[in-house]
Order: sequence, then structure tokens, then C-alpha cells
Amino acid sequence: VPSIMALYYGEEWLESNCWYGESPLETGPPSGPHAGAKWKAALTFRDKAPLIVFVVDASSAKSLWRQKYSIREQLRQAVNGNGNCCLHLTDDQAGALAKWRKGDGVIHGGGYECDSSYAFHCARVLLNPHSVSFLNHCDYKADDYKEKFQIYANWLSDPLFSDIIPGEDGFQKPPFVN
Repeated sequence: VPSIMALYYGEEWLESNCWYGESPLETGPPSGPHAGAKWKAALTFRDKAPLIVFVVDASSAKSLWRQKYSIREQLRQAVNGNGNCCLHLTDDQAGALAKWRKGDGVIHGGGYECDSSYAFHCARVLLNPHSVSFLNHCDYKADDYKEKFQIYANWLSDPLFSDIIPGEDGFQKPPFVN
């Protein structure tokens, strides 16, 4: 659930079951706080398995939209998934990331429009070892979760934070790491 909340930070559906009808769960709709995040997590993270990230150069693709759905379906079948079980993005992020690095773009906070760098956001969530550790160890049911997650979310949206620096593990410690 925390990984879904990080990947889709700012999206209203994380707290509701508004997309539930798209891919119902065998156990029924989730309830309580973060119902949408619980739903997407149940669809996406079905087994303990390594994360697989595909990076596609779509500059010569003729029918990327159709191919996206074909690839998504093949992956769904490979993991015996239910419905839309993939996390994905297909936007060209080069220009958005360049603007964001100069402070002109918006990374998130209410949706991912074309002027934001969702690719960079996903990479920071899924590939930064401090982020992975936080997401693997935080308890979204804990009383202090909201406060801790907000510190983490602020870090996610900080374009001035350098993820990689020379040092022990090559990664700068973010403010949510003790």
C-alpha cells in the first residue's frame, strides 16, 4: 500500500474505490483509509518476486498505444494477475525532466500532467535504496504513518535533492532516514 501511495502521490482515487469496477477483487472492495491504494496494491503485488522495470525507447514505435495493452495483457497472464495489474507510463519525459531540473516543471501533487516528470518520480520511488527501505518497513496502519509519509512525500517532490553522491553507498540520505 505505501508503494502505491508513493507512486500515485496526490491522486484522489487512492482514498476511494472509484476505479474498483475496472478490476474487481475476489475478496471484494477494500474498505477504510487508502481503499484505492489497497485495491491497486492487491492487483499489482500478488507474489513475492523481484521488481522488473522496462525502459522503452518509443521514438520509432508505430503503434505504441496498442502495443502497451498487448504487453500489459501478456504480463498480467504471466503472473496470473487480475485486471490492470501493471504500473506503467508511456509519456516522453525528456523535456519535462529538463524543465523540472531547472525548477520550471511540476513533479506531482494532484496528478501527473504532461508537464511533470512521472518517470523520474517512479525511478526515485522504486530504485532509490532509501525509498525502497522506507516503503518496505513503514506501517500504513500506524498512528504516525501520515506524518512519516508526508516527510517522505516532501522528499519525493524535492528537485534540488541529489539522489546520487560519492560516498559509502553512492546515495545521499534523505530526511526521512535516521
